[in-house]
Amino acid sequence: MRGNFNTVYDKLKDEIMSGSLEEGTKLLSLAKLSDKYDVGVSTVREVLRALQSQSFVKIEQGRGTFVTYDAKRSNDSISKSEVRDLMDLTSFRTMVEPSFAGIAAVQAFQFEIDLIVESANKMAELAKKGEDTKEEDLTFHLLIAKATHNAYTIKFYEDFQEQLSMGRKHTNVPGMIEKAAHYHLMIAEAIRTRNSSQAKMYMQAHMESNEELALNLLF
Repeated sequence: MRGNFNTVYDKLKDEIMSGSLEEGTKLLSLAKLSDKYDVGVSTVREVLRALQSQSFVKIEQGRGTFVTYDAKRSNDSISKSEVRDLMDLTSFRTMVEPSFAGIAAVQAFQFEIDLIVESANKMAELAKKGEDTKEEDLTFHLLIAKATHNAYTIKFYEDFQEQLSMGRKHTNVPGMIEKAAHYHLMIAEAIRTRNSSQAKMYMQAHMESNEELALNLLF
């Protein structure tokens, strides 16, 4: 089943990214896509949700699925300077956010831990459904910053919301959302169990995966 998913996913994504399916194009119905690719309707539905989570398409209930990716504009939408800014941002986050997570595991009040766990679970559910996770992603990291009970840490994260939001659009790539959601669950569990070293370790790995993505965008 996973092999069928990958085949259909790759074919549809290639058509969208190549411009064969232009922005605004309405895709075939689930049944017709199922027939076209000789897979089950459930597999097609899963593929479309994955493509939606990565901003290639938008599923509109009662209307159908529409391409939201502009191949012509996207080919040069990420400049070298933007990528370098993203690298600087992710590098800085790698330096500071593991400490935030480690401190939160020790300092957080129970209600703050509950909010962090709730946010991680919500993001995982959104990713599973193929829905937008950007706001929940930002919320999760802000909750951890607040749980340090350090005024400078909190101000840093509140002041950086715009930059973090802009950086987040460049990490909206295949597999990255699911990977981030998985890291959030592990970080939240480490904080819930007051395991400071694990919280730091998982956040470090989470941030390093973002750095790796930025490098891939540059090279």
